[in-house]
Amino acid sequence: MKVAQYLLQRTTELNQHQQTFHRLFYFLEDHELLFIPEGESWAAIECIEHLNFVFEHYLPQLKAISISDAGSRKQTEISLNKLSILIRKFMTNNMGLGQRSIHAARKLKPRRLQKHGHKFSPQKAMENFIDDLDDLKKIISIIVSSTTLSNIKVNTTRPFLKIRSVTAIEYLIPHIGRHLDQAERILNGGSLAREQQSNNPDLIYPTSAEKIA
Repeated sequence: MKVAQYLLQRTTELNQHQQTFHRLFYFLEDHELLFIPEGESWAAIECIEHLNFVFEHYLPQLKAISISDAGSRKQTEISLNKLSILIRKFMTNNMGLGQRSIHAARKLKPRRLQKHGHKFSPQKAMENFIDDLDDLKKIISIIVSSTTLSNIKVNTTRPFLKIRSVTAIEYLIPHIGRHLDQAERILNGGSLAREQQSNNPDLIYPTSAEKIA
């Protein structure tokens, strides 16, 4: 694939994720962001918190690669190895196996599930997410334009497992979409719960504090 084509596809994908994020999260109150509908384990904003934790692991490594002077050789064609293709297919449920859940490592789960008495700002989480998306766009354009930089290894969140920087990119982008889909499902469940409560005043609509506790 031509590098220019790859960059266009991945940038378009990130722009779509950004638009989805704006559509889902802008103008929502904290109690809506923090509400956990019946049958869900996370609140919608906790999907963003999880993505931020993943970014905290990968972005510093990718940034360091993008500014490194590693005798970089430019490339006009980019080749994705089998692992990169497999990861993308798995993240997008495009393996003919149906929807498959992936258990997040404990350190990547929402703070609420890691320890009690945590302090969490939904607004700050959203600001960090937007900043990280912008950083990722810039990083991608630098790394994939270089054969050298594309092949530098980064540490994954799994112990002792390293992957190429371009493989990390192929993981990160669909991973964002996966959790935005999850957030939308959660928000739709919250809307349904409020609708049912308004139609039946005998139902008790729990507050965010009650659900997050």
